[in-house]
Amino acid sequence: MFNTEHNQYLATDYEAFTIFRSKGLFAHLIKKNHFQAAKYLDDLPEIITNPDYIGLNGTSFEMVKCYKENIFITIKLDVKKNQYFVATMFDIKKGKLDSYVESGRLIKIT
Repeated sequence: MFNTEHNQYLATDYEAFTIFRSKGLFAHLIKKNHFQAAKYLDDLPEIITNPDYIGLNGTSFEMVKCYKENIFITIKLDVKKNQYFVATMFDIKKGKLDSYVESGRLIKIT
């Protein structure tokens, strides 16, 4: 579920909406060699409702939760089904995370 408190960081006014996990997400992660991120599939609800970083990239939401690894997820809109879904997730290094913050792509949630 999209946490409406995130609107203040995104300069948006979205109402709460459900974010789905596709049935093929695990297979996608394995195919793309995102083995570290796959360990956090069960943590998706926490990542979505309580990320450490958030941003918009075009029409996609991006969120990062910092565990042992920094787990980055992308949420996209399926126009045909009119629903949001987790498109991918992967681990990113601290340097990459810092560069996304410096560029304004991601905002640290305080």
